[in-house]
Amino acid sequence: MVSIMEVGCAPRWKTFLWRALSGVLPTTTALASRRVDVNLACPMCLDFNEDVMHCLIECQYACHVWNESCLIITSVHGGSFVEWFQNAMTMITMDVLIQVVAVLYQLWNARNSAVWEAYMKTPKHLWLCAKTALSTWRASRPAAELVQQQQQIPAPSGLQCHVDAVWNSSTWAAAFGVVLLDDQGIFVAAMNGRLPLCENAIKAEALACKEALSWLRDRQITSVTLSTDCSVLKSYLSRVDSHPRSYVGIIVRECQAIMAQFITCYLCFIPRRLNIIAHTLASKVSDQDITMLWDDVPPDFIVTHIQ
Repeated sequence: MVSIMEVGCAPRWKTFLWRALSGVLPTTTALASRRVDVNLACPMCLDFNEDVMHCLIECQYACHVWNESCLIITSVHGGSFVEWFQNAMTMITMDVLIQVVAVLYQLWNARNSAVWEAYMKTPKHLWLCAKTALSTWRASRPAAELVQQQQQIPAPSGLQCHVDAVWNSSTWAAAFGVVLLDDQGIFVAAMNGRLPLCENAIKAEALACKEALSWLRDRQITSVTLSTDCSVLKSYLSRVDSHPRSYVGIIVRECQAIMAQFITCYLCFIPRRLNIIAHTLASKVSDQDITMLWDDVPPDFIVTHIQ
């Protein structure tokens, strides 16, 4: 199950999101699975059976709302809503993600209005309601909390290790890439390789992190900053008392056990565009079906993939 603790949004939105990710929203297919005699058609479009993914993402009405919002979610894909949201957490910034949650919440309210009142707002009106609700919530938050979240914490000096995973949702194939830079950003070493079959992207990211940490330990590195573009994984690794109850949780604990062997091991979340070298290394394995371990990579490779 996707953790939503790191999503800084209104409590009622988190409750709704938890219900959506847990599969307990009373969509028509969910009600039918509980032997409730109900018409399976989506109450908003009347064209398809309604599940969470259809209601919030794929319904024609929902698509109009997303188009009206201009939020960049076209690159986010997933066969189920859990998978879709999981991918969204790794691909868009936290600020955009909070806006997405605001729209999801309003879409569910629109669905309920269609069921109980036979009325729906226009897509433009619904997007306006989502923006207004978001602005109201932000204005009500304590100033100290806003200052804390907006503070820029400088990255510690020393070795910088970037790690990334690529995952194919159709085949469950996964691969990882790791690149090590010094405190001046100069290339030191890199590696990549295949991972076991993974049922989701988060498991692939966690396994990639474990490979990176083991590699660093074997190189007798004792202080490093570990950078990932997966905010969910970063959140998991930062916790000491709570982990997902899944195989991912086991991998996270194994990563933390290795991290404990370092003198210092800082965690850093970075956007995908700043993690392009590690991503490219992982993609090379996925595309070419090869495994490489590089301790000396030509400088023109690094320059080519940074630009």
